[in-house]
Amino acid sequence: MKKSSHKGIRGILGIIGKTLAYAVLLAYIVATATDSSKTLGALLVPLGVCIVTLARVSGLNAYLLRAPWMQCFRPLYVRLRALHLRQIRGRTTPALVDSTCVCKNCGHTFSGNFCATCGQSRRTPRLTLRDALGNLLRSLFRVDGKFGRTVLELIYRPGYMVRDYIAGRRVGYTHPLPTFFLIVMFYVIAVQLVVPQATGQQAATSAAVRHEAVGSSTVPAAGNEAGTQRNKSIDFMNDFNIKVDQSLSNAPYVGTAWRLLAKWGNGNKALLILSFIPFFSLATWQICRKTEDAADLNLMEHVVLQVYVSAQAMLFSVVAVLFFGIYRENALYGIPAWMGFALYCWDFRQFFNLTWWDSLWRTVKMYALTALFILIPTILYALIAVVTSDKWTS
Repeated sequence: MKKSSHKGIRGILGIIGKTLAYAVLLAYIVATATDSSKTLGALLVPLGVCIVTLARVSGLNAYLLRAPWMQCFRPLYVRLRALHLRQIRGRTTPALVDSTCVCKNCGHTFSGNFCATCGQSRRTPRLTLRDALGNLLRSLFRVDGKFGRTVLELIYRPGYMVRDYIAGRRVGYTHPLPTFFLIVMFYVIAVQLVVPQATGQQAATSAAVRHEAVGSSTVPAAGNEAGTQRNKSIDFMNDFNIKVDQSLSNAPYVGTAWRLLAKWGNGNKALLILSFIPFFSLATWQICRKTEDAADLNLMEHVVLQVYVSAQAMLFSVVAVLFFGIYRENALYGIPAWMGFALYCWDFRQFFNLTWWDSLWRTVKMYALTALFILIPTILYALIAVVTSDKWTS
């Protein structure tokens, strides 16, 4: 009886979760109804997943592979299948060389890939232009072969790469946070090269808004009490932020650190993205902690997954800025929202070894649960602002 009741409760919770998730997707579509490109982008990913799923379930894929008029595309299918297997397998470890070699650095005779005395590789080719460019990148940005391999695999096998990293195959990859910060740095450089006026406009806009907010909160209009009360009720969140900023800035010992932190965080893309990663990580951990494919993953491993996904999104943002001139100032990433949704579907499909439909469903649930996790502290923050606004403005 208890098991049946637990199953009934889980079924009800599942229905509520599905309703909430699809409500979030529908709300996004309705919110972007005025922009046809955003609406088509939001519908493109679910529509494509539905078509692929129906083709697989109905057996259309097998029929097309056996059809005589499709045999001319057979070599293309074989190559795509080989690419898929290569995505799953990844880069293999070089075979151990048994022949002896004299190290060019210390003169020690050894067998294997590296010298046991000084650690130099047995492969020391002549210097070329390619090596010179690589040394220049390593000197300027501390970028090595691991970073290049990590970026390459974030493009064509992101989920499998993160799964390999969590499983312990980490020698050939750059760690998640250095990868993320380096790609964000390249994004900032790309924005300054392609749209140099964007950084100045953003700083000027934030300064103007801050100056206007401070002025409106400290110098209320005389003889207009009704308008003042209405502005207080509307702008209480802004007043609360200003009071907190002023209190921390004037506090002893803490003021200098707070001013430096506020200056560094103003318009900082990396800090903005990192502030959202805990919410995304909590969402995926909550969704996957009772599933068979990811039940043994802890919260920190979900954080690693989200950091790498954010690095991948910023990598595509760099491409969007350099080749298409797309720069979205107030967005989390420099790519459209539907494209970020598609990246999550793709990454989850590879990381959790899911079908396209299951990956779509898990991505929708992650967005819905993330919105809920962000909404809870926002409501608490608003309640604190309501309670303290009258006390501080009196």
